[in-house]
Order: sequence, then C-alpha cells, then structure tokens
Amino acid sequence: MFKIYYGTYIDFGRNRICTNIYNFIYFLTLFYLFYSEFKRRNAKLAVKGFALLYVLSIFLELVILKIDFNDESQVVSYILGGLGVIFFTFYYLLSLLNSRESSNIFRSLLFWIVIAHFFYYLGFTPFKIGENYFASFEKYHHLFVVKVYITFLKCIIISFGFIWSRQNLQS
Repeated sequence: MFKIYYGTYIDFGRNRICTNIYNFIYFLTLFYLFYSEFKRRNAKLAVKGFALLYVLSIFLELVILKIDFNDESQVVSYILGGLGVIFFTFYYLLSLLNSRESSNIFRSLLFWIVIAHFFYYLGFTPFKIGENYFASFEKYHHLFVVKVYITFLKCIIISFGFIWSRQNLQS
C-alpha cells in the first residue's frame, strides 16, 4: 500500500525503490531463516557467503552499473537472491530426508514456507529477468499476469502451512 501511495503522491509513477528495498529486506530475512535452521557449519558459511554476494550485487547495480532504482527493478541481485533461495531449499529438503525429523515434516511451518518460496522463485525469476526489458512491449504484456498467479500460489501454500502447523500445536 505504501508503494502505491509513494508512486501516486510522492514521486509520481516512480515507485520501484519501494519494491527494491522490500526485496533487500525480504531476501536477507530468508537467508537468515536458512542460516538459523542449518546445523552444519559449512551450510551456515554458504548462507553467509550468498548473503554477502547478494549485497555486493546490489552495490554493483547501484555504483558500477548506475541503475536508477526508482525506475528499474533489481535484476542481477534478484536473480542471485532467487537462486540462493532455490539452492538452500534443495539443501534444506535433502537435510530433512537424511534426518529423523522427516516423519513429521508436514507439520513444520518452515517446511511450508520453504516449499512456497521454492515454487515462487522458480516461476518468478524468469519474469524478473525480462521485467525491465520486455514489460513495456504490448506484445508480451499479457505474460506478466502469470506473476499474480505465482504469488497467489505462494500465499496459498504458506496459509496452508500456518493452518496445518497450528493443528500440530493444538493437539
């Protein structure tokens, strides 16, 4: 809602900065979630390294590529963040398969959050690649409606996870 307000009343039509700041906070939160969940030292170092690479890619886009974050979305950093989430999702799921906790996996809220973000970034990242370049073409504009469905799927999976894990707490 703030993004709409900002683009309408503060910086007329130039509100990508709100999305870029949101993505920065969101990816770092997801990386922290993975970092706090992983037990192995190497996995924790990988998450720290990927988070550092993500921050450096934002610096690259701001300083070296001189992208105006009011008009354009993060592309390089978003792709790195999305690939990091997908990679750490695979690692998380593999570690669950090898652990003894896998019998009650569907009652874990973290499991549903990870699955939702896996599907989200798997489907959303290709659209992010072309967003700055193809979104202005009428010919391809209808394809970007798929982003709404991908976001809706993510919300449904996370909502289901909240309901399912809450049932575990009550029993």
